[in-house]
This record gives sequence, structure tokens and C-alpha cells, in this order.
Amino acid sequence: MSQAITAGTVAIGEVPPNAAEGLRVVTSADLTGITPTASLPGGGAAITITGSGFGLPVTLTIGGVNCPGVATVNAAGTQITGLTVPAGSGQNLPIVLTTNNLGPKTLTQTFSYSNVAVIGVGGGGGGGKGGCAAGIGAAPAAVVLPVLLAAWRRRRRQ
Repeated sequence: MSQAITAGTVAIGEVPPNAAEGLRVVTSADLTGITPTASLPGGGAAITITGSGFGLPVTLTIGGVNCPGVATVNAAGTQITGLTVPAGSGQNLPIVLTTNNLGPKTLTQTFSYSNVAVIGVGGGGGGGKGGCAAGIGAAPAAVVLPVLLAAWRRRRRQ
């Protein structure tokens, strides 16, 4: 003999139950954004994923490497935090998200590692945004450090 479900919460995966919502079935997670999408090879940057239908457990891989940390999903199921970029190398690596026991989803966005360090953004000069007066947006450390060292030596001689 079967019994009809007339009220309550039914969840596929782990969704925080809320009796006021009635019947709730989650069949997919939708991603609207992920940051960052690039990093230095050492990794370590905090990751934020936004969308809907998120729930625990969560795994995220970049280029097949698990992102370290302990994933946290907000109560609305719209944001995942607590993970960090793993150390790695390569360009246009696949990002794969598994959330709410729904199976892996390869994102359309890719991830890239680069040896380029961001030195500053904005024009300096009192605009309140800091940065370099020369307007350097991103420059390899191998180019910038010798220039800075030479300027420091010239200033020291004066």
C-alpha cells in the first residue's frame, strides 16, 4: 500500500528544509559566476561561486585538481565559499563543480595560471585609487623588479 505525500519537503541532495515552502525538488544547480578565473601558479586565492540550487556536499576541481578548503553554502543555496585555488599551471583549464549530489557539471568558464603579477590598477596621482603613476596594469616581476631596484639605487646615491 502506498501513501500520498500531501505536505512537507522532498529534496534530492541536501537542501535545507523549510516547511513553509511545501514540496521542493532540486534537480539542477545553475551557475552565474565564479571568481577568480586566473591565478599565479602558487594558488591560494579564495573562490566564490554564485548561482542557485547549491547544497552540500560540494567539490570543485580546476584542471582535475581538487580545490582545497571546506565548502560552505549559504542558506539560500546561492553562494559557495570556503574553497581556494590549488597550486597549478596551464591555460584554459576546465572547472568542474559537483554540488547537492547532482553530479559533476563542467562550467563554460575556464581557469588560467599565469606568471604575471598585477602591480597596480588605476592611475595614481591623487585619484584615490592608488596604482602606479606610469599606469602599469600588469607586468612580469622579472621586468618590474630590476627597474625598481635601479631607481632605488639612483635615489640612494643622491
